[in-house]
Amino acid sequence: MHDASDTKTNAAIQAKLTVPETVAVNAPVLLEINVQDATGKPINKFDVSHEQLMHLIVVSDDLRFFGHLHPRYEGNRRFTVKAQLPRSGEYTRFSDYKPTGQPTQVSTLKTQVPGDSASSLVVNFKRSQTFTNTKVNLELPTETVKAGEEVAVTLQS
Repeated sequence: MHDASDTKTNAAIQAKLTVPETVAVNAPVLLEINVQDATGKPINKFDVSHEQLMHLIVVSDDLRFFGHLHPRYEGNRRFTVKAQLPRSGEYTRFSDYKPTGQPTQVSTLKTQVPGDSASSLVVNFKRSQTFTNTKVNLELPTETVKAGEEVAVTLQS
């Protein structure tokens, strides 16, 4: 097992992701997320946010995979969830949770699935896409956008 540190919204609260040493494409893997304060003391109480104690968004760095999981709280700062990653490459995981008495936290955790990740990327420019079981519609204020210009983007699922 190895740990990955996080990037967090509150320096006093940290989430650490533990994954097995070997992660294989399309094989179930047990992920463990431990939430603690800056000194390593466990954070043990969480409020329900959007009907769950934690949401885990998993996105491949090539944006070809998106998953929305709900880790189970095991007690003593520990959340677990089984996941399957469909291809090799880097993945970013966003854990969203709310420690009791604290603001909502979003921790960014990175992991990698080994293997040859070089593949031809087919770009689909349709504004309505389905990822796993989630349909997302992209809405833009204009028909076209230009690089370097600010634009408001709305995603609806």
